[in-house]
Amino acid sequence: MHPLAKLIAVLCTTILVLTYSTALIQGVIFIMVVAVGLTLGKHVRHVFGKMARYMLVFAIPFFFIQWIWLPGSTVWFSWGPLQVTYEALDYAGAVTLRLMTLFLTSAMFMVTTEPRDVVLMLTKQLRVPYRFAYAVSLALRFLPVLSEEAETIRTTHQIRGMKPPRGLREHAQAWKRFSIAIFTNSVRRMQMTASAMDTKGFGAYAERTYWRENPISHFSYVVMGVCVTVTAFCLSWL
Repeated sequence: MHPLAKLIAVLCTTILVLTYSTALIQGVIFIMVVAVGLTLGKHVRHVFGKMARYMLVFAIPFFFIQWIWLPGSTVWFSWGPLQVTYEALDYAGAVTLRLMTLFLTSAMFMVTTEPRDVVLMLTKQLRVPYRFAYAVSLALRFLPVLSEEAETIRTTHQIRGMKPPRGLREHAQAWKRFSIAIFTNSVRRMQMTASAMDTKGFGAYAERTYWRENPISHFSYVVMGVCVTVTAFCLSWL
């Protein structure tokens, strides 16, 4: 699918999840997003599995904090001065599912889209200046590189016999060493990229040519039409 079609699908999903505030509708949208992600292949399912752990670590405490402290009129149960209401339950579920849906849709777009295709979409279809489009491409391309470098640094620390940190102070020192190494490698990589861009004369002309073409397929047009139509119908009638 063309990146523009996927971007419109993400935008339509974002509009819907930001419009409705009930947990039932948010749950339906979340299930649909998960179902679409599970049908996109083993790589996306693997990414979903890795992200599920981080999402649950954040979503479960966030849900209970919202549920306990938000006010409401229909009391489910009370414990001293604390009252838990159905309205708070509905709102907490809606907000939690909304954040998880936005996170998953953005992840699906990044996992299934080549950075070069994003640049072509921004410059050819959306008419964005190619300097800005290339900056977006670098950001998308360096994210997995930074992840690999972080894993390499962890492995290096283990090979050198560094013991796992214990206590708050040791954890802080470990994160300090880790952050400095990541920051240093990032600065070095940015300097190399900037030097390469200057050497090749990047940005010397207002227009540029493209070796790779990525035309919009008929299937992508159908997907864009369906997404816009369904979003307009939901906003008009639901």
